[in-house]
Amino acid sequence: MIKVIRGKLKAVNMLSLLILTMLSIRLIILPRDIIEHAKCDAWISIIVVGIISYISAYIFYSISMKYPKLNFAEISTKVLGAFLGKISILIITIYTMTAIGLFLRLFSESIKTFLEETPSIVVIIVLICACSYCLIKGIKTISIIYDILLPGVLVIIVTILFMTYKNAEFKNLLPCLHNGFRPVISGSLHAIQPALGCGIISYIMPYFEEAKETKKWMNVAVAVAIFVYLLLIIMSLAVLDVMEIQQLNFPTISLAKTIEMREEIFERTESFFMAAWIPNAFTTIVTFYIITTLNIKELFNVKKSSGINKIILLQTPFFVTIALLPRNVPKLNEYLILSNKVAAYLNLGYLPVFFLIVLMKGKGAG
Repeated sequence: MIKVIRGKLKAVNMLSLLILTMLSIRLIILPRDIIEHAKCDAWISIIVVGIISYISAYIFYSISMKYPKLNFAEISTKVLGAFLGKISILIITIYTMTAIGLFLRLFSESIKTFLEETPSIVVIIVLICACSYCLIKGIKTISIIYDILLPGVLVIIVTILFMTYKNAEFKNLLPCLHNGFRPVISGSLHAIQPALGCGIISYIMPYFEEAKETKKWMNVAVAVAIFVYLLLIIMSLAVLDVMEIQQLNFPTISLAKTIEMREEIFERTESFFMAAWIPNAFTTIVTFYIITTLNIKELFNVKKSSGINKIILLQTPFFVTIALLPRNVPKLNEYLILSNKVAAYLNLGYLPVFFLIVLMKGKGAG
């Protein structure tokens, strides 16, 4: 999968790869994390995240254009040198591996709201095995799966959000900026992970036949993802009480439960949302899995395909171990918040500095 073969992907494939990365597994808890800090101004926080996402996407795209045949891990060692480059790769790898473990646990806890008797370990192992198999099949297979899943995920999520309109009280979005702009910034920092998701651009760019043509699809992808997030937060505020949202483990599921259908198409309306969220959880983990695999490949200078497959499989015990660390859902939420803080430091601290170093180094050899 990791060997760089030009012409594997078309520019349009960037659309599904980036949207499904930005619409991360945290979609199920995001309203609580933002509204806890920004209150009724949470929708403004999403706009701020959108701006940050566009800047991040542009930076990752620009870095890739300077080194079109290299992924971000390879660029890091080329720009920073072998020692500093591998330290930076190691830090990013620790973050992404930890994030995957926490995402697996979040997935299992959400599934247990429907399948209460199913052990978490079973759900975790089934999902990580599916992700590992997908990764071994290669980037082209991953892209095809994402292309198939994207329309269904978007249609279902957007449909559900619009269906909550009957119960909406848009006055809940007022007053605007009552406590100033600081809560808005705080809320945006707690939702920064989708912006860092733009990092997948610089990891998969070498696989594209016409890398420069991906820019327009990148812009569309960011716009679509931010629109979905904005719609989610607006409807959450309009339908659910601010204080209530802060007490919910899975506020997006609770939002889906408010839908009233004339005919019982589904026994539980939230199952309609889960039909989109489960594929979304899968794609989030696969994307982060790609990043950890490429990083470890560069750390240990692995070249052979068999060695890369071993990297993919040997990571799974670490993911499962991390997934089982949180004792309960509140502890899991604490770890997820900490993970998001690390994402903020990487996105707002490390990335701009690295980009400046790339610019100072001049045009890469490509």
